[in-house]
Amino acid sequence: AQHGVANFPDLGNDEIGGLVHAFEEMVDSLAAREAELTIRNQQLKNEISGRLSAVESLRESERKFRTLFDKSSDAVLVFDGERYIDCNEAAIEMLGFSSKAQLLSADTASFHPALQPDGTSSIDKELEMIDIAKRKGEHRYEWVCQTRDGNEFWVEVVLTLIPYGGREVLYMVWRDISDRKREEEERVRLTTALEQAAEAIIVTDTEGVILYVNPSFESLTLYSRDDAVGKHNDLIHSEKQDASV
Repeated sequence: AQHGVANFPDLGNDEIGGLVHAFEEMVDSLAAREAELTIRNQQLKNEISGRLSAVESLRESERKFRTLFDKSSDAVLVFDGERYIDCNEAAIEMLGFSSKAQLLSADTASFHPALQPDGTSSIDKELEMIDIAKRKGEHRYEWVCQTRDGNEFWVEVVLTLIPYGGREVLYMVWRDISDRKREEEERVRLTTALEQAAEAIIVTDTEGVILYVNPSFESLTLYSRDDAVGKHNDLIHSEKQDASV
């Protein structure tokens, strides 16, 4: 026997074939595993990319929200149910404060008179409005506020329930409608004066078509409002008018 030469067992064709087959199966298994890992790796890359995109989209949405919040010409405040936790510059100016910190530290009850125009308590009515907004998700109503100096003014309020910092808060938008309310009150005063005037009053368009007559017109001319409105003002010179004089 020669020294230094390894002795290998004699393998038959069947055993060699079996080893070759096992080796091929191992290679195929490794290739399949590698393909599976490649696919999973791509899925993870896509998932990470999607999450990064979602985070960037969220940041962009937050930037847009903040821009709209800060730049809105309407007063915008965020209320957590107990106090205001954020506001924009328009709210600071509307309520007569000099800074956001000053407004946010103020007593919320100081933002409105003790009573609303209908005689109800502002605190009770505000709680009622907040409850409606929480149940419906949004609520719109008119409200009398007051500045830091006690000057009252009308606003239209829109309350919206939104997620904010991991909790639900009320996003409040106040639009000053004082001018509109004054115009409405003036129309009411004018209408009352026309209705109560002792003289017959007729309102026509530029073509002379009657748009309005007051009660005194009806009693003095014997024409009802329904008879007169929509007719030409020549109506007052008709035979019926002449016969009643």
